[in-house]
Order: sequence, then C-alpha cells, then structure tokens
Amino acid sequence: IVPDTFVNESGGTLQISGGSALSLAATSFENHGGIALTGGGLLYTSGLGSAGLDLLSGSSLSGEGTVSGNVTNTAGLLSPDAITLNGDYAQGAVGDLSMGIGGWVQGVDYDFLDVSGAATLGGSLLLQLEDGFLPAVTDTFVIVEADGGLAGTFDNVVGLDGSRWSVSYLATSVVIAFDGMSVPEPGAAYLGLGGLLILLGYRRKHR
Repeated sequence: IVPDTFVNESGGTLQISGGSALSLAATSFENHGGIALTGGGLLYTSGLGSAGLDLLSGSSLSGEGTVSGNVTNTAGLLSPDAITLNGDYAQGAVGDLSMGIGGWVQGVDYDFLDVSGAATLGGSLLLQLEDGFLPAVTDTFVIVEADGGLAGTFDNVVGLDGSRWSVSYLATSVVIAFDGMSVPEPGAAYLGLGGLLILLGYRRKHR
C-alpha cells in the first residue's frame, strides 16, 4: 500500500492469509478497522516510520503470523493467537492486549506474543479462559517474550470471564498465574437465595 494516504475505516478489515504479505508504506496510514493475520500471514510496517503501525481507537491487529517492523498500540486492541513481532512493541495507557488461555501449549492452546525487540507496557491486559479449560490455582503461562527487554507494567488486569490472575514482569517476559474464579459477593448470594426461597414458596402455594 503506497499511496500518499490510506485509511482503513472503522469496520474495514485487511486480511493477510498464509503465503501472503502486505507492506504498509503509505506516507499516511490510518487504521481504524481491523488487520487480521491468518495461517502465518506476513505484515510489513517498517515503511510507516519509527512508530510503525499505530493502532488507533477502534482498531485491532489479530491472528497468527509475523509482523516485520514496529507496532504502537495507542488506543486499539492487539489480540494475538501467535504473533511474532520482529521489531518493538509499545502499548499506551488506553491500549488493550487480549489473551485467551485454552490449554498448555504456547501459541497453540494459549495466545502468545513474541517480540524480537523491546516491549513497553501500559494500558490493559484482558484475559479469558477458552474451550472449557480450567487451570489449577498458581498454574503459570508465559504470554509475552521480548528479547530486547521489558519496560513498564499493565495498568489494569481484567479477567473477562470472572477469572483472576497475577502478573509477574521478568526481564524479558510476562508471566501470568491463575488465581481462581471470582465468587459472587455475599449480598448477591443472599439475594439469590432469597429469590429461590420465594420461588419455592410460590410453587408450594400453587400446587
């Protein structure tokens, strides 16, 4: 893509399938939609300057493949199944990194981001269990590796399905540990029990 200006509008998707490559070299490239790597597609971002691909509000980069160049997640969503990033990754205060955990094999059963350069972290880490998988408490998963080192931490760690996690930031990797599932607050539990008792009483009266 080499015009002076190229805008991937909200709702638009650029899909790079296995065996294909897309080079972003526009003087001005705005991404408000999705970029999806499938089956090992290759995305080149080095033509976009030092920041590389900038994920703006409402935009996303997802899937399985390789990105050659830098990625800046200012306010978008990075959702790798298994993405190798040959460059640097920087996530801003309103950027999101989404990871699914569905088993033990890195990049196959659970999502993985492999960064050859440096990773600077911020914003939110969104985690979710998949495919009925339930790890044991304290089981760990390496979800990010950055050969050039890590800086910063995620501002928020969110279990989208009620799962709870701890995060460890090592010199070159991010490791999450499963802390279990959230339980309803006592007040909510009492309300639920009260509703059940009322329902049972109603059913007895109307037999």
